[in-house]
Amino acid sequence: MKNVKLKILLEFTSMMKQMVSSGMNVKESIEAISKIKSNKEIQYISSQILYNIKRGIPFSQSINNLKPSFPSYYCSLISICENMGKTKSTFSFLEKILEQKSKNRDKLMSIMIYPTIVLCTAGIMGIILTNYVLPQLIEMFNSFEGGAVTVLTLKIEKTRKLMLYTVYFFMTMPLIIKYIITLYKKNHIIKSKIDRISISIPIVNKIIEIIEIKTFSYIMEILYSENIPIEDILAEASKSLKNNEYKLSIGRIKNNVKRGISLSQSFSSEKIFPSVFKDWLEISEKTGKGSNAFHQINQFYESENNKLTSRILSLIDPSITLFIGLLFIVVIVNIIIPVFNCYGTMGL
Repeated sequence: MKNVKLKILLEFTSMMKQMVSSGMNVKESIEAISKIKSNKEIQYISSQILYNIKRGIPFSQSINNLKPSFPSYYCSLISICENMGKTKSTFSFLEKILEQKSKNRDKLMSIMIYPTIVLCTAGIMGIILTNYVLPQLIEMFNSFEGGAVTVLTLKIEKTRKLMLYTVYFFMTMPLIIKYIITLYKKNHIIKSKIDRISISIPIVNKIIEIIEIKTFSYIMEILYSENIPIEDILAEASKSLKNNEYKLSIGRIKNNVKRGISLSQSFSSEKIFPSVFKDWLEISEKTGKGSNAFHQINQFYESENNKLTSRILSLIDPSITLFIGLLFIVVIVNIIIPVFNCYGTMGL
């Protein structure tokens, strides 16, 4: 099912926060937003919610039945706070969560802009070279006679095919990635296998750890300060996780907590979570400040995320330079040098 875009979700949540902060109730806020015509998508969403509320359906259930759908953690957090009579304060929490997600997405987009531009430019140049320049070069040398010319023609054709396959590979790669992502989202078995394999691959598992724990600890920090039962906090925070192995781990931790095992011991029994969790949670249990532990964990992974982003950015430039350089070497070795040698052999 199609999800509401992050930008639209954040804008809607910010509007709701402003409305309820001014003293309006949820119904009045939704009604006011539904009349704003500057954004058709938000107007459509709010109109659907308002229609359900007028029929007597609670706000949490109304957003849960929307198409396009709201994220599961969003609906669950609304539901919990609605049951506790804290619906108004929920939008402030959700705005913080969505702002952090938006910030992470913007970082990713900024990382991808430069390599995308360079690879697209290289792709266009490759298409021109393989479809226009090299065929004409082959046709020109085919008009000459001699063994050296025949060898040169074969080398040029071989290089043309190699470059053509490379261009096609990079052109079809986004479609392949999109297909894999679609399978990953829709097929639970494939998703579970990919999630299990990904956390066992060096470097990849570290990236997943940073992404998952950063968001998870942030939601835990927000909910922990609201005196919500720890089992419910774990259940709701786990809905922000994408990797199935992390979700299963949180499920086991929740069951341990229900059986009376401390939160720090429950986390320490799960190898997927690093020792930093155990250390900070042990400190928080001694001081009685649980939200502070998750704040420190979030800050730690925020720092790790910044370091990871810097490393990726520092590797992109030399990687692309190396790739483009290899293409030039292939062209020089297989086309330019043989052309000069052939001209020398022909006495031109």
